[in-house]
Amino acid sequence: MIFCDTSAVAKLYVAERESPAVRTLLESDDQVLVSELVRAELMAVFHRQLRERKWTQRRAAVELGVSQPRVSHLMGNRIDRFSTDSLIVLLARAGVDVQIRAKPRRSSRSVKRTA
Repeated sequence: MIFCDTSAVAKLYVAERESPAVRTLLESDDQVLVSELVRAELMAVFHRQLRERKWTQRRAAVELGVSQPRVSHLMGNRIDRFSTDSLIVLLARAGVDVQIRAKPRRSSRSVKRTA
């Protein structure tokens, strides 16, 4: 079992030097656990993109096809206003290659339910 913090998750969405190694590691195990902080990491990736592009809130709103107040919520880290899905859509609109993969397990072990 592998536990991923949010920095590892970001490497799956944004090409960085370590991205291939992280992807290889995660593909090598049947069970991968991910932190609940994925939305926070996706917001951090978004902030990084805005900084690198030097977009104003107005420009970001135009480029992303959302209202300026929506961009203001992003910039203000109002994570409660964004689902993981909406952040992925916005990152894709910003030109970030967002990849989500699902693949069958290599073993026949069943998943144990906890509740």
